[in-house]
Amino acid sequence: MFGIGNKTENAFLYCLTGGHMDAVLIDSRKLTIGNSPKCNICLDREWIGSRLAETGWKGQSSYYFKPLSDKYFFLNGQQVSSGISLVLEDRDVILVRSKESQNWVLFWFRVNSNEIDTKWMKKPINDAAGILPMEWHQDSGWYIHPRNTENRTYVDKKIADEILPVRVGMTVQSGPVSGVFAADCFYYQILTGWKTETQPGQSSHSDGGILSIDISEKTVGLIFKKTLLRNIHIDVEDGEMVLILGSSGAGKSTFMDAVIGYEEMTGTITYNGRPLEELRRYGNAIGYVPQHNIVREGDTVGHAVRSAAKMSSLSSDPQDPGKLNERVQHTLEILGLKEKEKAIISKLSGGEKKRVNVAAAYITNPKIFFLDEPDTGLDTVQGEILMKALRDITDEGRIVMIITHAPDRKSTYYDKVLVIAKNRQSQCGEPAFFGTREKAFEFFGETDFEGVVRAISDNDAEQSRDFVLEYQNLKPGRKGIM
Repeated sequence: MFGIGNKTENAFLYCLTGGHMDAVLIDSRKLTIGNSPKCNICLDREWIGSRLAETGWKGQSSYYFKPLSDKYFFLNGQQVSSGISLVLEDRDVILVRSKESQNWVLFWFRVNSNEIDTKWMKKPINDAAGILPMEWHQDSGWYIHPRNTENRTYVDKKIADEILPVRVGMTVQSGPVSGVFAADCFYYQILTGWKTETQPGQSSHSDGGILSIDISEKTVGLIFKKTLLRNIHIDVEDGEMVLILGSSGAGKSTFMDAVIGYEEMTGTITYNGRPLEELRRYGNAIGYVPQHNIVREGDTVGHAVRSAAKMSSLSSDPQDPGKLNERVQHTLEILGLKEKEKAIISKLSGGEKKRVNVAAAYITNPKIFFLDEPDTGLDTVQGEILMKALRDITDEGRIVMIITHAPDRKSTYYDKVLVIAKNRQSQCGEPAFFGTREKAFEFFGETDFEGVVRAISDNDAEQSRDFVLEYQNLKPGRKGIM
């Protein structure tokens, strides 16, 4: 760090060139920048000339930067003219480029306070994807994807609401990470006084994300309309595993298809206030495992999982095979498939094949996981292995929603249960219960989920209870009966 003058004004001009960063304390005097020993700030770069620019303190916390040469100058990405004094504000970046070559130098102005950690760190651009919402585009390089994080992201001091290509001199703040891109690396600080700022239109939840499902009505038919589902208004939190239960034809699969977006319906599905469709455009927010196989029988387990990762926009950096392999190994481990990595899928047992299908969806890193009868045809042992893996996936902070014909297989794994039954009058599917497993048994007067299914299957019998009406009369909240 260069200390200049007696003044200790807490403002710095960081000079980034030649693969390292130096900090210059700005005092009240005019400071000249160039490659001459007579300059206050000598950068020892032949191409910048003897007098590149000057900077200084103008009083009352006002600072300036004045280009003096014929080089190209850019302030926060916008080209500026030489000879004109620029008023500096916190986090302004001046990029200087040579007209004759690709040489460049960056100046980053910072006004530090007790809330800012002045320690600088450096990451190669590939590794910066671990701390910033970045994605690799095969044909055009790295991009900032602001919608891939719940934190509000600023690019060049402006709120970013669209995908932007990474470039030299780009400043990015996302959450507590604040830094600037050089040619092949990212220099950054961690803001210790940072407070949560969510994306516009999002809510901030200290306990994680919330999936809000509001299905007012789901109908089929253009002339003679038939209502299949209605009045489902629930919230599911990150880290919750939810069983979707109902009698045959009540609308379980229709509900799942409507939430995923495969079926049109009247209502809204949001995650932390953002439409699920919007999240889907920016990445693999949703993982879905249907009843049929989604992997090729002739592939090995490892190849199938790697292929799913490479096709995902949220896969590991394709330029870094190590990261991809690390993700693959974690996926195989959590699904209990590490010893089967080189096995041909067609040679696996039914339970192992099911877990490969789950692995192919899980490796895309979804926030919300839907599974339609994943344990159909599995024996008790294989079914329990699969359910344990799904519980582990849930405990990573994901939302997992499952339809199954064996609901009592490891039923203690479920945090909530949504019971859908046919309304007696309309014969369309409506919620007959949403809440915890224990409260469900208490509400239906049963001791297991098979008993609950039998109870709602008799819902149209003359002497049976009207569970849909009873549940409505309880006026449950969006989180159900706890």
